[in-house]
This record gives sequence, structure tokens and C-alpha cells, in this order.
Amino acid sequence: MDKRVPIALILAVAVQTAGMVWWAGRLSVRVDQHAAMIADLRLADTAQMMDSRRISGALAWMDERLKAHAETLNDIKNAIARQER
Repeated sequence: MDKRVPIALILAVAVQTAGMVWWAGRLSVRVDQHAAMIADLRLADTAQMMDSRRISGALAWMDERLKAHAETLNDIKNAIARQER
């Protein structure tokens, strides 16, 4: 090694290199955590979509039943009105 390279410069480069390695390691951990969170969110989204479809079907069924009941009530009302004449 050349005697003209100060030890302080060598230490500074070593500290910076260690800092970059530590930073990259932490970044890798965060990326892995975010990937896991994205996977969890996708699963939750799929479950919510399935629930939404199920609820939509139930609401459509209820709407049809409500219409049928309304028609029945109108028929009863009309029958009562005819009997009162």
C-alpha cells in the first residue's frame, strides 16, 4: 500500500461501504415486508369481492321478493275494493 493514502480516508470509505451495505439490507427487508403486505391485501380484496357478489345476489333476490309481495298486496287491495262496491 502506498504511504500517501491516509488511514482516515481508508476508514471513511470503509464506514461508507458498511453504511451502504446496512442500508441495502434494511431496504431489502422493507421490500420483502411490502411484498407480503401486498399479497395479504390481494387476498383480502378477493374475499371482499366474493362477499360483494354474494350480497349483490342476495339483494337482487330480496328485490324480486319485495316486488312479488307488493303485487300480492295490490291484488288484495283491489279485491277488497271490488267487494266494497
